[in-house]
Amino acid sequence: MKIAKVGTELVGYINDIEVMRMLFYRPFGNKVGFLVQDVQTAGFNNIKIAYTDNRPAIVTAPKTVTPTTRNVTAPSRNIIEMAYSTDFNADDKNEWVLPPTDSAKTSISNGEFVISRTAKLGFTASVTAPETKVDMSRDFIIEAETEHYLGTNNYGYGIDFGRDSLEAYQFTIAAAGYYSLAHFTDKVSSLIPWTATDAIKKQIGAKNKLTVEKNGAKLNLYINDELVDTYPSIILKGYRFGLTAGSNQHVGFSSLRVGYTDQKQTPVVAKNKTADQNDTSPPTINISSPSVSRGLKIVQNTDKVHIVGLASDASGIFQVVVNGTQAKVDAQGNFTADIDLAIGENPLMVVATDMNMNKG
Repeated sequence: MKIAKVGTELVGYINDIEVMRMLFYRPFGNKVGFLVQDVQTAGFNNIKIAYTDNRPAIVTAPKTVTPTTRNVTAPSRNIIEMAYSTDFNADDKNEWVLPPTDSAKTSISNGEFVISRTAKLGFTASVTAPETKVDMSRDFIIEAETEHYLGTNNYGYGIDFGRDSLEAYQFTIAAAGYYSLAHFTDKVSSLIPWTATDAIKKQIGAKNKLTVEKNGAKLNLYINDELVDTYPSIILKGYRFGLTAGSNQHVGFSSLRVGYTDQKQTPVVAKNKTADQNDTSPPTINISSPSVSRGLKIVQNTDKVHIVGLASDASGIFQVVVNGTQAKVDAQGNFTADIDLAIGENPLMVVATDMNMNKG
Protein backbone atom coordinates (compact mmCIF):
# COMPACT_ATOMS: atom_id res chain seq x y z
CA MET A 1 0.00 0.00 0.00
CA LYS A 2 1.19 3.51 -0.78
CA ILE A 3 -0.26 6.98 -0.26
CA ALA A 4 1.23 9.96 -2.08
CA LYS A 5 0.55 13.67 -1.79
CA VAL A 6 1.16 15.37 -5.11
CA GLY A 7 0.48 19.09 -5.03
CA THR A 8 -3.13 19.45 -3.91
CA GLU A 9 -4.05 15.80 -4.56
CA LEU A 10 -3.86 12.63 -2.49
CA VAL A 11 -3.27 9.43 -4.50
CA GLY A 12 -3.64 5.88 -3.18
CA TYR A 13 -1.97 2.76 -4.63
CA ILE A 14 -2.28 -0.99 -4.03
CA ASN A 15 0.56 -3.07 -5.49
CA ASP A 16 1.61 0.01 -7.48
CA ILE A 17 -1.84 0.30 -9.12
CA GLU A 18 -3.64 3.61 -8.56
CA VAL A 19 -6.99 2.96 -6.85
CA MET A 20 -8.08 6.40 -5.59
CA ARG A 21 -7.45 10.09 -6.10
CA MET A 22 -8.93 13.02 -4.15
CA LEU A 23 -8.27 16.59 -3.08
CA PHE A 24 -5.85 16.84 -0.15
CA TYR A 25 -6.89 18.91 2.86
CA ARG A 26 -4.27 19.86 5.38
CA PRO A 27 -4.61 17.60 8.45
CA PHE A 28 -4.28 18.74 12.05
CA GLY A 29 -1.67 16.14 13.07
CA ASN A 30 1.70 14.96 11.75
CA LYS A 31 1.84 11.36 13.03
CA VAL A 32 1.63 8.18 10.94
CA GLY A 33 1.21 4.51 11.84
CA PHE A 34 -0.69 1.28 11.33
CA LEU A 35 -4.39 0.40 11.57
CA VAL A 36 -6.24 -2.89 12.07
CA GLN A 37 -10.05 -2.90 12.06
CA ASP A 38 -12.60 -5.26 13.61
CA VAL A 39 -11.61 -8.89 14.37
CA GLN A 40 -8.34 -9.33 12.46
CA THR A 41 -4.67 -10.14 12.84
CA ALA A 42 -2.37 -8.35 10.42
CA GLY A 43 1.38 -7.98 10.06
CA PHE A 44 3.38 -5.08 8.62
CA ASN A 45 6.86 -5.65 7.28
CA ASN A 46 8.02 -2.06 6.92
CA ILE A 47 7.04 1.58 6.68
CA LYS A 48 8.79 4.31 4.72
CA ILE A 49 8.07 8.04 4.58
CA ALA A 50 9.87 10.24 2.07
CA TYR A 51 9.58 13.70 0.57
CA THR A 52 9.21 14.01 -3.17
CA ASP A 53 9.93 17.73 -3.39
CA ASN A 54 12.81 20.00 -2.43
CA ARG A 55 12.83 21.52 1.02
CA PRO A 56 11.94 25.23 0.75
CA ALA A 57 14.72 27.66 1.53
CA ILE A 58 14.56 29.47 4.86
CA VAL A 59 13.81 33.15 4.27
CA THR A 60 14.90 35.65 6.91
CA ALA A 61 12.37 38.42 7.38
CA PRO A 62 13.70 42.00 7.17
CA LYS A 63 13.91 44.04 10.33
CA THR A 64 11.01 46.25 9.21
CA VAL A 65 7.89 44.32 8.24
CA THR A 66 4.98 46.01 6.48
CA PRO A 67 1.65 44.92 8.02
CA THR A 68 -0.48 42.74 5.77
CA THR A 69 -3.66 44.39 4.51
CA ARG A 70 -6.63 42.18 5.29
CA ASN A 71 -9.13 41.51 2.52
CA VAL A 72 -12.05 42.95 4.47
CA THR A 73 -15.22 42.67 2.43
CA ALA A 74 -18.35 43.10 4.54
CA PRO A 75 -21.49 41.30 3.35
CA SER A 76 -22.65 42.63 0.00
CA ARG A 77 -26.17 43.45 1.26
CA ASN A 78 -27.55 45.25 4.29
CA ILE A 79 -30.18 44.03 6.72
CA ILE A 80 -33.45 45.87 5.97
CA GLU A 81 -35.72 43.89 8.31
CA MET A 82 -34.49 42.50 11.63
CA ALA A 83 -35.91 39.05 12.44
CA TYR A 84 -34.16 38.36 15.77
CA SER A 85 -31.37 39.86 17.86
CA THR A 86 -29.90 39.26 21.32
CA ASP A 87 -26.84 40.41 23.26
CA PHE A 88 -27.36 37.66 25.90
CA ASN A 89 -27.82 40.05 28.79
CA ALA A 90 -30.70 37.77 29.79
CA ASP A 91 -32.32 34.57 28.63
CA ASP A 92 -35.43 35.07 26.49
CA LYS A 93 -38.34 33.02 25.17
CA ASN A 94 -35.88 30.92 23.19
CA GLU A 95 -34.54 29.49 26.46
CA TRP A 96 -30.94 29.27 25.26
CA VAL A 97 -29.78 27.67 28.51
CA LEU A 98 -30.25 23.91 28.17
CA PRO A 99 -30.73 21.37 30.98
CA PRO A 100 -27.26 20.26 32.14
CA THR A 101 -25.96 16.82 31.14
CA ASP A 102 -22.89 14.83 32.08
CA SER A 103 -21.17 16.02 28.87
CA ALA A 104 -22.19 19.69 28.57
CA LYS A 105 -23.40 22.70 30.52
CA THR A 106 -24.74 26.00 29.18
CA SER A 107 -25.25 29.34 30.93
CA ILE A 108 -25.84 33.05 30.36
CA SER A 109 -23.80 35.52 32.41
CA ASN A 110 -22.08 38.87 31.87
CA GLY A 111 -23.59 39.24 28.40
CA GLU A 112 -22.43 35.87 27.09
CA PHE A 113 -24.03 32.55 26.25
CA VAL A 114 -21.48 29.93 27.29
CA ILE A 115 -21.25 26.30 26.15
CA SER A 116 -18.88 24.16 28.21
CA ARG A 117 -18.34 20.61 26.97
CA THR A 118 -16.36 17.86 28.67
CA ALA A 119 -17.18 15.04 26.24
CA LYS A 120 -14.63 14.06 23.61
CA LEU A 121 -17.25 13.21 20.98
CA GLY A 122 -20.33 14.92 19.56
CA PHE A 123 -21.51 18.52 19.85
CA THR A 124 -23.98 20.67 21.76
CA ALA A 125 -26.33 23.00 19.88
CA SER A 126 -28.88 25.39 21.35
CA VAL A 127 -31.39 26.67 18.78
CA THR A 128 -34.39 28.98 18.73
CA ALA A 129 -37.79 28.04 20.09
CA PRO A 130 -40.43 26.85 17.55
CA GLU A 131 -42.35 30.14 17.84
CA THR A 132 -39.33 32.16 16.63
CA LYS A 133 -39.88 31.63 12.93
CA VAL A 134 -37.38 32.93 10.39
CA ASP A 135 -38.24 32.42 6.72
CA MET A 136 -35.00 30.96 5.38
CA SER A 137 -36.34 30.82 1.83
CA ARG A 138 -35.74 34.60 1.87
CA ASP A 139 -32.31 36.25 1.67
CA PHE A 140 -30.83 36.82 5.12
CA ILE A 141 -27.74 37.44 7.22
CA ILE A 142 -26.89 35.58 10.44
CA GLU A 143 -24.12 37.07 12.60
CA ALA A 144 -22.58 35.85 15.84
CA GLU A 145 -19.59 36.98 17.89
CA THR A 146 -17.70 34.25 19.70
CA GLU A 147 -14.66 33.65 21.91
CA HIS A 148 -12.75 30.40 22.56
CA TYR A 149 -11.60 30.03 26.17
CA LEU A 150 -10.39 26.48 26.71
CA GLY A 151 -10.41 23.04 25.16
CA THR A 152 -9.44 21.21 22.00
CA ASN A 153 -8.28 23.54 19.22
CA ASN A 154 -9.24 21.17 16.41
CA TYR A 155 -13.02 20.99 16.91
CA GLY A 156 -15.60 23.45 15.69
CA TYR A 157 -17.90 26.02 17.24
CA GLY A 158 -20.16 28.56 15.56
CA ILE A 159 -23.59 28.98 13.91
CA ASP A 160 -26.31 26.35 13.53
CA PHE A 161 -29.05 27.24 10.97
CA GLY A 162 -31.73 25.88 8.64
CA ARG A 163 -32.65 23.36 11.34
CA ASP A 164 -35.82 21.28 11.46
CA SER A 165 -36.57 17.81 12.79
CA LEU A 166 -34.68 16.15 9.93
CA GLU A 167 -31.67 18.29 9.12
CA ALA A 168 -29.43 21.23 10.02
CA TYR A 169 -26.43 23.16 8.74
CA GLN A 170 -23.42 24.37 10.74
CA PHE A 171 -20.83 27.01 9.88
CA THR A 172 -18.03 26.53 12.40
CA ILE A 173 -14.47 27.58 13.06
CA ALA A 174 -11.71 25.89 15.05
CA ALA A 175 -9.30 27.72 17.32
CA ALA A 176 -6.39 26.25 15.36
CA GLY A 177 -7.39 28.48 12.41
CA TYR A 178 -9.83 26.44 10.32
CA TYR A 179 -13.47 26.74 9.16
CA SER A 180 -16.03 24.32 7.72
CA LEU A 181 -19.63 24.03 6.50
CA ALA A 182 -21.47 20.79 7.32
CA HIS A 183 -24.92 19.34 6.64
CA PHE A 184 -26.48 17.12 9.31
CA THR A 185 -29.20 14.55 8.51
CA ASP A 186 -28.99 10.91 9.59
CA LYS A 187 -25.35 11.33 8.65
CA VAL A 188 -22.88 14.22 8.45
CA SER A 189 -21.95 15.60 5.03
CA SER A 190 -19.01 17.97 4.67
CA LEU A 191 -20.09 20.65 2.19
CA ILE A 192 -16.89 22.64 2.76
CA PRO A 193 -14.22 20.52 4.52
CA TRP A 194 -11.96 21.98 7.18
CA THR A 195 -9.99 24.73 5.45
CA ALA A 196 -7.16 26.84 6.88
CA THR A 197 -7.53 30.63 7.01
CA ASP A 198 -5.64 33.42 8.72
CA ALA A 199 -8.87 35.44 9.00
CA ILE A 200 -9.41 33.74 12.39
CA LYS A 201 -7.95 35.52 15.41
CA LYS A 202 -6.13 32.86 17.44
CA GLN A 203 -4.99 34.98 20.40
CA ILE A 204 -6.38 34.06 23.80
CA GLY A 205 -9.29 36.35 24.57
CA ALA A 206 -9.75 37.42 20.93
CA LYS A 207 -13.29 37.52 19.58
CA ASN A 208 -14.22 36.29 16.12
CA LYS A 209 -17.27 37.46 14.17
CA LEU A 210 -18.98 34.83 12.02
CA THR A 211 -21.44 35.74 9.27
CA VAL A 212 -23.64 33.58 7.04
CA GLU A 213 -25.15 35.50 4.11
CA LYS A 214 -27.78 33.79 1.95
CA ASN A 215 -28.28 35.39 -1.44
CA GLY A 216 -30.71 33.39 -3.53
CA ALA A 217 -29.47 29.80 -3.33
CA LYS A 218 -25.89 30.90 -2.63
CA LEU A 219 -24.24 31.04 0.79
CA ASN A 220 -21.41 33.50 1.46
CA LEU A 221 -19.33 32.77 4.58
CA TYR A 222 -17.45 35.55 6.39
CA ILE A 223 -15.01 35.58 9.30
CA ASN A 224 -14.34 39.00 10.80
CA ASP A 225 -15.96 40.61 7.72
CA GLU A 226 -13.62 38.74 5.36
CA LEU A 227 -15.24 36.56 2.71
CA VAL A 228 -13.57 33.17 3.18
CA ASP A 229 -15.78 30.89 1.06
CA THR A 230 -18.97 30.54 -0.99
CA TYR A 231 -21.25 27.52 -1.32
CA PRO A 232 -23.01 27.80 -4.70
CA SER A 233 -26.39 26.12 -4.19
CA ILE A 234 -28.40 25.37 -1.06
CA ILE A 235 -32.06 24.90 -0.13
CA LEU A 236 -32.99 25.53 3.51
CA LYS A 237 -36.16 23.78 4.65
CA GLY A 238 -35.94 24.52 8.37
CA TYR A 239 -36.39 27.90 10.05
CA ARG A 240 -34.62 27.42 13.41
CA PHE A 241 -31.10 28.68 14.12
CA GLY A 242 -28.68 28.94 17.03
CA LEU A 243 -25.18 28.27 18.30
CA THR A 244 -23.08 25.12 18.58
CA ALA A 245 -19.83 23.84 20.08
CA GLY A 246 -18.06 20.54 19.41
CA SER A 247 -15.98 18.19 21.49
CA ASN A 248 -14.27 19.15 24.75
CA GLN A 249 -14.52 22.94 24.50
CA HIS A 250 -15.41 26.01 26.54
CA VAL A 251 -16.67 28.84 24.29
CA GLY A 252 -18.76 31.97 24.70
CA PHE A 253 -21.08 33.89 22.36
CA SER A 254 -21.69 37.59 23.04
CA SER A 255 -24.25 38.32 20.31
CA LEU A 256 -26.52 36.70 17.75
CA ARG A 257 -28.73 38.41 15.17
CA VAL A 258 -30.66 37.44 12.04
CA GLY A 259 -32.06 39.87 9.50
CA TYR A 260 -33.56 39.82 6.02
CA THR A 261 -31.77 41.52 3.13
CA ASP A 262 -34.67 41.33 0.67
CA GLN A 263 -38.19 42.72 0.52
CA LYS A 264 -40.98 40.46 1.77
CA GLN A 265 -43.01 39.17 -1.14
CA THR A 266 -46.68 40.12 -1.14
CA PRO A 267 -48.89 37.02 -1.36
CA VAL A 268 -50.55 36.60 -4.74
CA VAL A 269 -54.10 35.21 -4.78
CA ALA A 270 -55.61 33.97 -8.01
CA LYS A 271 -58.67 35.92 -9.09
CA ASN A 272 -62.11 34.75 -7.90
CA LYS A 273 -60.58 32.25 -5.48
CA THR A 274 -61.24 31.92 -1.76
CA ALA A 275 -59.34 29.98 0.87
CA ASP A 276 -60.90 26.71 2.02
CA GLN A 277 -59.71 25.69 5.48
CA ASN A 278 -60.51 22.03 4.71
CA ASP A 279 -58.28 22.06 1.64
CA THR A 280 -55.28 19.71 2.05
CA SER A 281 -54.42 19.29 -1.64
CA PRO A 282 -51.05 20.72 -2.74
CA PRO A 283 -50.68 22.95 -5.80
CA THR A 284 -49.76 21.46 -9.16
CA ILE A 285 -46.63 22.71 -10.90
CA ASN A 286 -45.82 22.78 -14.59
CA ILE A 287 -42.39 23.97 -15.79
CA SER A 288 -42.45 25.19 -19.38
CA SER A 289 -38.84 26.38 -19.61
CA PRO A 290 -36.25 24.93 -19.58
CA SER A 291 -37.40 21.56 -20.86
CA VAL A 292 -37.22 19.17 -17.90
CA SER A 293 -39.19 16.27 -16.42
CA ARG A 294 -39.44 14.81 -12.93
CA GLY A 295 -36.26 13.00 -11.93
CA LEU A 296 -34.03 14.71 -14.50
CA LYS A 297 -31.42 17.39 -13.90
CA ILE A 298 -30.48 20.53 -15.78
CA VAL A 299 -26.92 20.47 -17.12
CA GLN A 300 -25.75 23.83 -18.43
CA ASN A 301 -22.52 25.78 -18.82
CA THR A 302 -24.02 29.24 -18.30
CA ASP A 303 -24.02 31.15 -15.00
CA LYS A 304 -27.83 31.45 -14.73
CA VAL A 305 -30.95 29.70 -15.97
CA HIS A 306 -34.35 31.38 -16.53
CA ILE A 307 -37.20 29.31 -15.08
CA VAL A 308 -40.75 29.74 -16.41
CA GLY A 309 -43.77 27.81 -15.19
CA LEU A 310 -47.32 27.72 -13.87
CA ALA A 311 -48.49 26.85 -10.33
CA SER A 312 -52.19 26.04 -9.97
CA ASP A 313 -54.48 25.55 -6.98
CA ALA A 314 -58.18 26.15 -6.32
CA SER A 315 -57.46 28.37 -3.31
CA GLY A 316 -54.80 30.46 -5.07
CA ILE A 317 -51.02 30.56 -4.91
CA PHE A 318 -49.28 32.12 -1.91
CA GLN A 319 -45.70 31.84 -3.16
CA VAL A 320 -43.33 29.88 -5.41
CA VAL A 321 -39.72 29.18 -4.42
CA VAL A 322 -37.16 27.85 -6.93
CA ASN A 323 -33.95 26.45 -5.43
CA GLY A 324 -34.41 28.66 -2.39
CA THR A 325 -35.12 31.83 -4.41
CA GLN A 326 -38.60 33.39 -4.39
CA ALA A 327 -40.03 33.52 -7.89
CA LYS A 328 -42.11 36.34 -9.39
CA VAL A 329 -45.76 35.20 -9.50
CA ASP A 330 -48.76 36.83 -11.16
CA ALA A 331 -52.44 36.46 -10.22
CA GLN A 332 -52.89 33.45 -12.51
CA GLY A 333 -49.96 31.56 -10.92
CA ASN A 334 -47.48 32.12 -13.76
CA PHE A 335 -44.00 32.33 -12.27
CA THR A 336 -40.46 33.18 -13.38
CA ALA A 337 -37.09 33.02 -11.61
CA ASP A 338 -33.43 33.43 -12.53
CA ILE A 339 -31.31 30.80 -10.76
CA ASP A 340 -27.53 30.73 -10.33
CA LEU A 341 -25.88 27.57 -11.66
CA ALA A 342 -22.88 25.67 -10.40
CA ILE A 343 -20.44 23.85 -12.70
CA GLY A 344 -21.89 20.49 -13.79
CA GLU A 345 -25.31 19.08 -12.93
CA ASN A 346 -27.84 21.35 -11.21
CA PRO A 347 -30.93 19.82 -9.59
CA LEU A 348 -34.05 21.96 -9.96
CA MET A 349 -36.48 22.14 -7.03
CA VAL A 350 -39.69 24.16 -7.35
CA VAL A 351 -41.92 24.48 -4.25
CA ALA A 352 -45.36 26.07 -4.61
CA THR A 353 -47.47 27.01 -1.56
CA ASP A 354 -51.21 27.66 -1.74
CA MET A 355 -53.25 30.02 0.44
CA ASN A 356 -53.89 27.18 2.92
CA MET A 357 -50.14 26.59 3.26
CA ASN A 358 -50.23 23.29 1.39
CA LYS A 359 -46.97 22.71 -0.48
CA GLY A 360 -46.32 20.89 -3.71
